[in-house]
Amino acid sequence: GNFTGTVAGLDQFPREDWPPVGITFQSFHLMVGMGMMFIGLTVLATWYRWRKTLFQQRWLLWVFVFAVPLPFAANQLGWIAAEVGRQPWIVYGLLRTNHAISKSVSADQIIGSIIMFTLIYALLFSLWIYLLDHKIKQGPEDIAIAPATGGEASLSDIAGIRSGTGGPSLSEPHPDEQKPKVDNGGKED
Repeated sequence: GNFTGTVAGLDQFPREDWPPVGITFQSFHLMVGMGMMFIGLTVLATWYRWRKTLFQQRWLLWVFVFAVPLPFAANQLGWIAAEVGRQPWIVYGLLRTNHAISKSVSADQIIGSIIMFTLIYALLFSLWIYLLDHKIKQGPEDIAIAPATGGEASLSDIAGIRSGTGGPSLSEPHPDEQKPKVDNGGKED
């Protein structure tokens, strides 16, 4: 909160209070680099979309396919930077990591829980890959779009039809919906 303050470097701290610098430095920079790449890809795709040529840029579409796991990797790199970067402290200046070891949990229990979580996440990852592959092979659903204006369907037209809540626009009733009947006491209109 002070623009004229000084930031102390690692050389101002005792060596035993330094975190593992290499892992922290590399994981942080990889995470930030991936984030900048995501921003760049999004801006580029937005520019192509604005020019109505996005779907002709097959190379960019392939980049997006292979970029799917990268946000997960960036997330993990952020956790590595945060957790390794705070070492050797659990609570800075109060509790060191080597003093925070639980006496009630054995090393075998920790290894068992790590193995269990690894197996569960591997199973979930395999299921996700299977479902993703199945959906990609199935392809998009065919939908009949009859725009009211006679022109091309807009994204809101497609969203309304897919969600089943709208017709040519989300504000208009769906064509399959019936108007409620009003009981006028048997009188003809």
